[in-house]
Amino acid sequence: MFVPPWWRATLKRHYSKDWQSILFQQAKRAPLILRVNQKQYSREQYQSLLSDAGISSSAIEAIAGVNLPSALLVTDAVPVSELPGFYSGAASVQDAGAQLAAVLLNPQSKDLVLDACAAPGGKTAHLLELLSPNSQIIALDIDAKRCERIDQNLQRLGLKAEIVVADAAQPKTWWDGQPFDAILLD
Repeated sequence: MFVPPWWRATLKRHYSKDWQSILFQQAKRAPLILRVNQKQYSREQYQSLLSDAGISSSAIEAIAGVNLPSALLVTDAVPVSELPGFYSGAASVQDAGAQLAAVLLNPQSKDLVLDACAAPGGKTAHLLELLSPNSQIIALDIDAKRCERIDQNLQRLGLKAEIVVADAAQPKTWWDGQPFDAILLD
């Protein structure tokens, strides 16, 4: 792994005892963490599907004391094409920290939710998976190409949201004035 000289020097200066182990950790491949679509499978059911496919995984119960009922860590990363039901929306790749956003927002049935800066749509999808069909989510992003990615991800998962191409900082151009029950902005 190439490490820019300025980064190595910064680590040596600020972490003189630990800089080498920091670089070693950076060189490791990030773990593959999944969010199970609980509208299709429980975490345990999907874990069994993984096991049947020869893919080992472990449940991520919580981060910082917050329960993550749909998070699974795949022990040995595999291409998404090998994940059972991936293309039919059974699971999505999403970091456990990112999964916290929807869980902490705790949307309620029939809520009107705004996901500002929504691309590529992982958190929008997670919110939709947590909500009832009567709920409405507006997925907003300033970039039209990135909004296409939101649409593609939601289609794969069989989910629907209103996708709006606009600048969240310019609400007069896109907002109808109806108050939101919850807003996710990250």
